Amino acid sequence: MLAGSRRRLSVGGAPGVGVDMRDPASLTRAMQGMATIGLVIPDVSDMESLGLNAVAAAKSAGVRRLLWFSSFGAKSDNQARFSRRDPVIDEAVCASEIQYNILRPNFFMQDFSAFYGETIRTTGTIFLPLGDARVSHLDLRDLAEAAVAALTHDRHL
Repeated sequence: MLAGSRRRLSVGGAPGVGVDMRDPASLTRAMQGMATIGLVIPDVSDMESLGLNAVAAAKSAGVRRLLWFSSFGAKSDNQARFSRRDPVIDEAVCASEIQYNILRPNFFMQDFSAFYGETIRTTGTIFLPLGDARVSHLDLRDLAEAAVAALTHDRHL
């Protein structure tokens, strides 16, 4: 198992490998020999093109299964920016002719440090625009481990 990122970060014991999602050749090289790819894309302005690059690279590299971490409420008319972008990638994954699982988690715990860390540190409070909504906050590492275990045993998530 490998963990691909720009900074070659190791994750959960998986050694890190450098990947530039804006460079299709980089993606294809990183995916060579991989049976399963877990795909998580950050909420950036070119998110759709990163996803399309990754799906095309997976197909080119002969990947047999894609595990795509989409988002809850993934619809083109969703008010949440990232949820409007995910359907483009969802469609590419479905059309890729690669076996796939699409997961739609609510929120990742990692978002707290990235987006809310300063507010939490300075006020001791978490403010989220969720009203009375009931949502789960998942640790991406736990979700990835469960996904890998399910895929290793050829079970569906």
